[in-house]
Amino acid sequence: MRLCLLELEYNLAGSSSSNGSDKFSNNQDAEKLISIIEEISKHLYSANNHAATDELSYFYYKLAIINVKLQQPAEALKYLETHLQIFGIQHPRSIKLSEYFIDHHVDLGF
Repeated sequence: MRLCLLELEYNLAGSSSSNGSDKFSNNQDAEKLISIIEEISKHLYSANNHAATDELSYFYYKLAIINVKLQQPAEALKYLETHLQIFGIQHPRSIKLSEYFIDHHVDLGF
């Protein structure tokens, strides 16, 4: 699953390259993959073990970053807020996400 997220992030990085090549035909491809990852994340949340919990944190972290790259701040904020609700503001990935949003000029709304 982490590979899917990394591939998605790689493809998004390629879509903003200077030569204008687009690795996704459109945002619909990315959105479909995000939807699949979101469903898997829900199952991880119900698994209730440490490994699944770390994976869930990683997924919400990556989904928030990917949505910033897709220029979908509302979706990105949804994943940040979910991460904060589940893991708290002191979690290392919560801190990294907050810093990433600030660095990329995404309004945190608080």
